[in-house]
Amino acid sequence: MLAEEIRSIIRRAPGTLGVVVQDASGVVVDLGGDRVVPAASTIKVLVLVAALRRVADRRSGLGDLLDLPAPAERVGGSGPLQALGSVTRLRLGELLELMVTLSDNDATNVVLDLVGPGELSSVAAGLGLADTRLQRRMMDFAARDAGRDNLTSARDLAALVAAVRRGEVLPPEQTREAFALLGRQQLRDGLPALLPPAVSCGNKTGDLPGIRHDVGLLECGGLWASVAVTATDLGDGPVDHGSLAWPSIAAVGAAVGGWLSSGTGRTGALPGPRRP
Repeated sequence: MLAEEIRSIIRRAPGTLGVVVQDASGVVVDLGGDRVVPAASTIKVLVLVAALRRVADRRSGLGDLLDLPAPAERVGGSGPLQALGSVTRLRLGELLELMVTLSDNDATNVVLDLVGPGELSSVAAGLGLADTRLQRRMMDFAARDAGRDNLTSARDLAALVAAVRRGEVLPPEQTREAFALLGRQQLRDGLPALLPPAVSCGNKTGDLPGIRHDVGLLECGGLWASVAVTATDLGDGPVDHGSLAWPSIAAVGAAVGGWLSSGTGRTGALPGPRRP
């Protein structure tokens, strides 16, 4: 039974894990999924959805050129743009690519400025994501230390990906674009790491000191599942032991992949996105 297999993984895992699995029928597994945690870079999935909604509404285009901050004002932390001072403008589609596949924080902040916090809150509220709040820009540690952190839960992350997969958030073209981007994710030590070739996975990781998260869509033979794992309490004072969580997150991915491969999941009513 999938829930028992994941419960066993959680018991053996370092830190504190929350795991939620949804398929086309609804929630399949929810183990600590209501635990509210710092979102880290998983919040970028919500930013991606809000940006693609603007594209669907023709308020923005993937080819629109957007200005980057001056090199001295770039926040770095993840992604290449801090090192590419000669790059001053990029298309929205390129910024989304960097935001998702390499988790670039400067690209994310440019997209955040385009979308605005009100639109992000509207998307989250419309999907009933009660635990998800974007309260600061990427790498704004002063805001975080003042109590304005970005928050989410495994339940919200899985619900967001499932809603997109069911076609409830974006039209088909932008739905395909969202999962194509997630499928090009280059940080694949978590959910995709132990999957057999027959199971595809588009995912988005998040990490902060003592924290490692992963959320993604797994598909196999017309069956799909959204999976979210949040892992916290992985630090020892100033020492970050977060990388110790990746094998456990990968084991969750393998368990869900095996469950899908066995034909236990349910197909969705809508045509699926292209395989990442």
